[in-house]
Amino acid sequence: MPTAFTHTFNALHADRPRAAVAGILAAGLLAGGCAAWALCTPVRLYEATSSARLEVERAIYPIASPVAGRVTVVHLTIGREVTEGEVLVEIDSAAERLQILEDQARQAALRSQMEALRAQIASEDRARGQERQASGVGREQTRAEARESDLAASHAEAEERRMAELRIKGERK
Repeated sequence: MPTAFTHTFNALHADRPRAAVAGILAAGLLAGGCAAWALCTPVRLYEATSSARLEVERAIYPIASPVAGRVTVVHLTIGREVTEGEVLVEIDSAAERLQILEDQARQAALRSQMEALRAQIASEDRARGQERQASGVGREQTRAEARESDLAASHAEAEERRMAELRIKGERK
């Protein structure tokens, strides 16, 4: 029975599915290999905090510290889980303690110097006030002497006028 697609059917029957099957098998093997790699490869987990960073998986990792020093006490046990904020090691802090004591001694010396300077300032302020008082008294004394001089001058003028009047009266007689 002849059909309109005779040539197409003949080409389909003549075509071998080997190449297609080989391509599908290659794609399947590639996908299976990727899946096996994804499932079997170990994945490391990382946890970061603001105070320390610890990465563990059967290996030794250094823990960074913001200060340098010699470790004096260790609070670690192998296989024990640690929590955030837990003290793991204690570092020798003798140098820092000495620095703090030195700073405190320097502050105490500066405090005593400040107190001495404050006392000196207060003394100078009192002296300045006494000088102002003394200058005020000097001004009053100068004014009193000026008034006294004015009174003496006006008394002398009055005496001179009186003498002049007496002289004039004495000449008339």
